[in-house]
Amino acid sequence: MAEMGLSSLCDCGEGSLLRGNVEDWAIKGEHQGGKCMSEPKQVALSPESIRITWDDGHKSEYAHRYLRGQCRCAGCVEEMTGRRRVFAKDVPEDVQAVDWMQIGRYALQFLWTDLHSTGIYTYEMLRTLCQCPECKAAKPAAQ
Repeated sequence: MAEMGLSSLCDCGEGSLLRGNVEDWAIKGEHQGGKCMSEPKQVALSPESIRITWDDGHKSEYAHRYLRGQCRCAGCVEEMTGRRRVFAKDVPEDVQAVDWMQIGRYALQFLWTDLHSTGIYTYEMLRTLCQCPECKAAKPAAQ
C-alpha cells in the first residue's frame, strides 16, 4: 500500500503521519514550544486488541469490543439528551477494528467489522478509556 503524508498533528505545527500498512502506522514529529497534548506515536491493530503508543511513552491497549462499545457517535448516543442508544451488550462479541484513520489533529476513527465507522475517538477520550494496569490503578473505584 502506498505511503501517505498528512498535515501536522499538534498545535505547535510540527509532525507528520506516515502510513506503513493497515495494521501499523507510525506518527513522527518533534514538538516545539510548550507541551502539546499527548498524541499517538504508533497505532497497531491485531486480532486481540488495539494498541496505541503515545508520544509521552505511555502504551494503551484496548479490547476491540470494549472500545467499540464506547463509541459516542450520534447513532450510539442521542445527540440532544446524551442518552446511550447502543450498549456494550449490543456490540457483537467478535467485533474487531480492521482499519483506522486520523481525524484532524485530535482524534482517531475506526472501521469495525460490524460496519460501524462514524465514531470519533478523541485522544483525550482514548487516554481516559485506557485499560492498562497503571491507568486502572489511577482511576477512583466505582461507588
